[in-house]
Amino acid sequence: MSINKLISIQTPIVDAMEMCGIEGNKDQMVFTRWAYQAEKEIGSRYQFIKKIAVLDIEGCAACLPQDAAYMQRALLGDFGCDCTDLFYRWCATTSTDGVFESPVGPTFLVVDAGSGESFNSSVPINCEIQDNKIVLMSSAYSGQKLTVQYLGYKTDCDGFLEIGENHVLAIRNYLCMNYFLRKRRPSNEDFYKINLYEREWHRECGNARGQDSVLTEGQRANVVSMLHDPWIGIGIATNNAATYGGWSY
Repeated sequence: MSINKLISIQTPIVDAMEMCGIEGNKDQMVFTRWAYQAEKEIGSRYQFIKKIAVLDIEGCAACLPQDAAYMQRALLGDFGCDCTDLFYRWCATTSTDGVFESPVGPTFLVVDAGSGESFNSSVPINCEIQDNKIVLMSSAYSGQKLTVQYLGYKTDCDGFLEIGENHVLAIRNYLCMNYFLRKRRPSNEDFYKINLYEREWHRECGNARGQDSVLTEGQRANVVSMLHDPWIGIGIATNNAATYGGWSY
């Protein structure tokens, strides 16, 4: 399985400025903003890392960390930042609508998990995410703690977003395209470059998304096992099935 490392988003920015013949840091801020736009357009679950934080509930809301991108699970109470096993114990599965299910039924928050070995209560809490806050439908929990598991952005030592190596070419083309687009009086050569970089941006963007979606050997084995389950009527005559990449389909 190939390894796609995370690198600073400054890499495609420097590449694009070099290709556009820009010297100095005058345009670096706007190039950085464009690069963030391009990375958001590509989208990738590999740029996020799993984090756990303990939040204070004030009134009926708890502010999420600034680097939070996706909320995953939450437990009422302070269980510290090293409780991954506790989340897997009480929030084992996910429903089709993305709401996590605990052993006591569909609920986003597991209420009062006690010591982590047994539930003290199993009251679901209705809540939603608004303006980077978890908003509870009741203020009865004000003053308590909330332990949350979320996916957050990974940044380098200078605070810049880290991206997958396979996104560099796409972002570089996006930056070059925007650079020539912002010219007040573009020449015919500029229009040619705009069209060229736009085509390359769409091609490399699709390529980056495709590489992000490649299944690992374990994931592919799970898919094959599911499709060849005779209980669902598929895969009985597997000897006659075609093979791809060493796996039978």
